[in-house]
Amino acid sequence: LDPKGALHPAILSHPGYGNVMINWFDQAGGVSSEEAARTLTQAREAVHAAGGRMIIERCPLELKSQFDIWDDVGEPLAIMRKMKEQYDPKGILNPGRSAGGI
Repeated sequence: LDPKGALHPAILSHPGYGNVMINWFDQAGGVSSEEAARTLTQAREAVHAAGGRMIIERCPLELKSQFDIWDDVGEPLAIMRKMKEQYDPKGILNPGRSAGGI
């Protein structure tokens, strides 16, 4: 996914859960935000092509603002919105920080 090889991945797989975690490390200290964003975009496209979803757990704020960190959760988003409305009718608990901007 990183054609220049500037970001080095560490991969941990949990096949029983259908979960793969990838951490990229900038060992040289020279990866630009654009290169990192390109790597994340390519990773998300590969994950979607395989029928999965990608959650971005940690990244610099400048990258976080470019991505929906929760990805597209699909139909369950309607249920999540109803639960949020029921348990937080005033919308004061972590507004906009959950899936779908809830």
